[in-house]
Amino acid sequence: MLEKALADGYHIIGIFSADKIQQNHEESLKTGFVAGSVDAFIETFNLRIEKNVLLDPKNKSKFIIVLKKEPASCIGFLTSDPQCLNRAKQQFAFQNESIGLHITVRFSVSGGSSEPNQISYIDKIIDQLNQLLGWDFKKINDTYFEGNKELSSTNEEDAVKELEKFRTLSTYIAICRKIGIRIESYMISKIPRLGPYICYTGPQNSWHRH
Repeated sequence: MLEKALADGYHIIGIFSADKIQQNHEESLKTGFVAGSVDAFIETFNLRIEKNVLLDPKNKSKFIIVLKKEPASCIGFLTSDPQCLNRAKQQFAFQNESIGLHITVRFSVSGGSSEPNQISYIDKIIDQLNQLLGWDFKKINDTYFEGNKELSSTNEEDAVKELEKFRTLSTYIAICRKIGIRIESYMISKIPRLGPYICYTGPQNSWHRH
C-alpha cells in the first residue's frame, strides 16, 4: 500500500503512534499531543479510518502513516510492520531533505509626503525593485510590502548575506526618497524535496527612518 501510494504521487506528511490517540479532547489535553483526540485527528487529516479502529487496544502498538496528494484528501493506514515503517521513515527523511532556501521579508514604509495617504507611491517602489538582485516583491497594503527570493544554497549564512545586500539597497532608497523603511519580520525557510515549507520567523530589525 505504501509503495503504491508513493508511486501514485502521494507524499508522507506524518508517522503517528496510535498509542497517542485519545478518546476525547479532555484526555488529549493531559498528554499534550497535537490533534490527540480521535475526532480531532481524523478531522485534521480528513482520514477515512473508523474511530473504533484507532481506539482499538489491539492497535495501540501500531503506527498511522498519513499521506497526501494535492488536491486529493489524505489517506492513512495502520501498520506495525518494521519493513514498512523503515521505508516510511526513509521516505519522510528524503522528502524533508533541504534542496534550497526561501527568504520572505515583510517591510513597512513611512513618511515622505504630506498627503493623507502618504504611501500612495509604494507601487512605484515595488515596480522599481521587482526582480532586482533576484527578489520578487508584492504589495500587502498602502504601507506594507513583501519580498521573496529563493536560493539554491542550503547554507543559512548565504541567506543572511542576501538580506544584507538588500539592506544596503533599501537604505539607499530610503535616503534618496526621504522615507523610512523597516523590516517588520523575516523568514528563512528550508525548501524540502517534497511537501510544504517550514518557516521560522526571525527578530524585528529596523533601518534608516526618516
